[in-house]
Amino acid sequence: MGAGRYSLTADYLVIEKGMLSTDRQQIRAHEIFDVDGRQTMAQKARGIGTVTLHAKRSNGELESIELVDIPDFRQAVEIINSTAEEARIQLQRRANAQTLRHEGQQQFANNTSSSPKDDLNGELMKLAELKSAGVLTEEEFAAAKRKLLGL
Repeated sequence: MGAGRYSLTADYLVIEKGMLSTDRQQIRAHEIFDVDGRQTMAQKARGIGTVTLHAKRSNGELESIELVDIPDFRQAVEIINSTAEEARIQLQRRANAQTLRHEGQQQFANNTSSSPKDDLNGELMKLAELKSAGVLTEEEFAAAKRKLLGL
């Protein structure tokens, strides 16, 4: 008699326990941050083990869940760890893609409002500041100015 039924997808780990009534719980795979396995002497004799998951829920709460009487529990630890890691990577990729898309739109909007003349004036002002700060010599300033003006 098993202690429950477990199902792992790329996004969720679903845990169902109970014989007369069912208690169902699901954990987002990216929330799982640690997976441990252990085996008692009685479990060792039966070829099973216990997998303990540690998850940080979206509300910040830490939770530990035990998956009891798992056949080939060492492989289960590896599979859950790799699935959780991949889910975290995918979540980060989605977050990065949203940030890049947002910043790209903002940058595009800024580029349409500025003219080449504004950009040229800004570059000339930067050169003048570098010259006044002593970073550029008079000759270097003149050469950079000619290059900007296309002379």
